[in-house]
Amino acid sequence: MGSTKTKEVMPRKRKKSVFSLLKEYKSADWRRAISVIDNDFLQIKIACIVFWDFYCDEEKNCPVYLKKLIRSYDMFPQEIFDMMINEEEIFQNLLRIGYPIRLAKRRSFYERVNDQENY
Repeated sequence: MGSTKTKEVMPRKRKKSVFSLLKEYKSADWRRAISVIDNDFLQIKIACIVFWDFYCDEEKNCPVYLKKLIRSYDMFPQEIFDMMINEEEIFQNLLRIGYPIRLAKRRSFYERVNDQENY
């Protein structure tokens, strides 16, 4: 009698989304992602959003590059940020670094985008 071997099926590793990989970013990764933004105020705003989403509860784990940028936030009145950046710029840059459309829309308060659009 021949023996039948059952093939053991290995569970597939689920591919991580770009957004979930952001949590693993180090200071140099954030520098690469954010420093390409030409507008300094927009860099600060993006850094603050990233901080709020990933490091607010565990500030000690926040990368140094982000800490430097978020410290700058309180140095300027909110009106300056409102004049120097707009919701669409925030939305586009959050998408560029890996935020999903719905979360980028929510964080940027950008209303002129359909959740189903491809970016």
